Amino acid sequence: MQQYIDLTIDFAKRNDRLNGITLDRVTTRSYDTAIKFRIEIVGHVLDATYGVKILTKYHKSGLSVMTTLGGRLEIADGKLIYTPKVNLITEADYVRNFLYLSKDGLGLDMAQFNYEVDLSEIDKTALEVKLVYDQSYEALIAEFEQALEDYKLTLPQASELRAEIDVILNQFGVDSQAKLLQWEQGADALLKTVEGNESARVDAETTRKTAETDRVSSETTRKSNETARISNEDERKSAEVIRLASELDRVNAENVRSAFYEGFESELDKKANKVQEDWITPTLLNGWGTHPFYGIVKYFKNSLGDVHIKGHFDGTNANSNHALTLPLNYRPDGIVYFLSDSIFGGPSSLVKARISTEGNLIIPIGSRVAFYIIYRAGA
Repeated sequence: MQQYIDLTIDFAKRNDRLNGITLDRVTTRSYDTAIKFRIEIVGHVLDATYGVKILTKYHKSGLSVMTTLGGRLEIADGKLIYTPKVNLITEADYVRNFLYLSKDGLGLDMAQFNYEVDLSEIDKTALEVKLVYDQSYEALIAEFEQALEDYKLTLPQASELRAEIDVILNQFGVDSQAKLLQWEQGADALLKTVEGNESARVDAETTRKTAETDRVSSETTRKSNETARISNEDERKSAEVIRLASELDRVNAENVRSAFYEGFESELDKKANKVQEDWITPTLLNGWGTHPFYGIVKYFKNSLGDVHIKGHFDGTNANSNHALTLPLNYRPDGIVYFLSDSIFGGPSSLVKARISTEGNLIIPIGSRVAFYIIYRAGA
């Protein structure tokens, strides 16, 4: 049956010591895939316009995992359903979670909640099995070594074999002397027969000892092979653990890389990579003129709202100081004053000009000036 751990996060309740992050504590168990967090955020009924990310940090391993909407993080009935990835944990741990909330692409706030992961029954059983395995392995080695020592004590000694041979030879000498005269003709044959029998007995004994040695060697080899098999199995399991750890590191690195590029691409989309409008050539008023040699009067507004005006203003035939009226969206919020150097047809002098909030460019009558100015257009 599905279990939910209900959490309520209120961004309005700040904890100054932790930089305004609310702490809630809950407890779950590792390998318990049925546990989910159901998170209610006060003042927010979550829907498709919201964005949520949870950065999880595991204390024991030092791992960090970023979870985004989809899969283990989803929105249902205005709340956030979060399934923690607790199967990354193989022992009791303390887990910190940082929840980031946004709406329509704009960040709203962040909160922190923590929970402890207890050692599950599966984890406890695994540790017990490992302990029993280690103890059984040590007992098996001790039993093998003791059996080998006991077997060595049962092998016949060289001195015992020599004493047995001496008894047989002595008895043979006594019998031979008693019957020497009677069996003189057959002594050589009898001696050869006895020597042949003794050689056959020694050969049989040697064969038996060789077979026994081979059996002990085979048993030793079998036990060595069994020990090597167990060792190879342990190495295989260790290699598998290392492989899984490497795969986990690769997945975590890929998650961190994906989270980074996701944020980078989101910021890149906000870049003002727009085509600027063309320069506009206005109609000058009240007898004011311009000249292409010094630059025809033009203006435009860029995507940031800055208005650029450039060119040569000739007031020789002007009947008013009102030289130009700018369109509504090109006018400043306040009067813009500027100075220009007049060097045409006489000594250099500074000319004071201005642009009013009505968009009127005011230059003293008779002035001949060229300038380039930039100002921010009003809202």
